[in-house]
Amino acid sequence: MSDRRHSGLKSAAFAGLCLVVAGCSTSSKRDDGWLTTDQANAESKQMQADGMMPVAIDCWSDKSTSPPKYLLRTKWAPNPRNVLWRWDVGDANYMKQRKIAAARDKLKIVQFKSDINSYCAIWRSA
Repeated sequence: MSDRRHSGLKSAAFAGLCLVVAGCSTSSKRDDGWLTTDQANAESKQMQADGMMPVAIDCWSDKSTSPPKYLLRTKWAPNPRNVLWRWDVGDANYMKQRKIAAARDKLKIVQFKSDINSYCAIWRSA
């Protein structure tokens, strides 16, 4: 019986080692391309630093949480003319405020999407 116990421990240790080597973690990043707003904000900062701009956006809200968590997917393209841009996601009231702010900054909406309880948009200067 001692051999079986050692065999089981070896298997468990090997499985744990495989998970570590494979890079498994408890990260909140999803494998399906959807990002939380915090992740999307970090991605946006990096993309802007890399000279990119958003060209498509999709969003939905996880209504099982309170307040709801918004998830986004964004496609990026080069921004050679340094076009000013922003994206936003939120509920209807929040997006109304963001629309006013974008107009004040002379940004025009280039894409708007909505789900049952979530709205997202991309605004650009040109």
